[in-house]
Amino acid sequence: GSPIPGTIEMVLAEAIDKFGTDTAVARYRKLRETMASGRYDFTEVPVNGLARSLAAKGKQDAAIALLLMNQEFNPASAEIDFQLGDIYEKRGEKDKAITSYEAVLKKRPNDMRARQRLTQLGKPPA
Repeated sequence: GSPIPGTIEMVLAEAIDKFGTDTAVARYRKLRETMASGRYDFTEVPVNGLARSLAAKGKQDAAIALLLMNQEFNPASAEIDFQLGDIYEKRGEKDKAITSYEAVLKKRPNDMRARQRLTQLGKPPA
């Protein structure tokens, strides 16, 4: 068979480039199911990092799709909400950005970055 790439980020990035985001998400789900205790890091960190990289390259749709998938597996993560808010804000999707930053504060009430972003968006937290 084909050699297994070293990291989950490499697997996802290659799948996005060759087959698109939906295939990458499906591949992640399958690998997570079959290799949960295996060779890949299935914590939120690698997927967040890849999403950040994709967003920086102008691939916001792919980044959002990966973050939403990652959120399913890491519902308590405030960092995923913050990254989503950041992407939505840069895309001019103010309501989605506000919703994401408010979700950060539900999970991390003292998050100064989220408080600052909400204030800048005209919706200062109480």
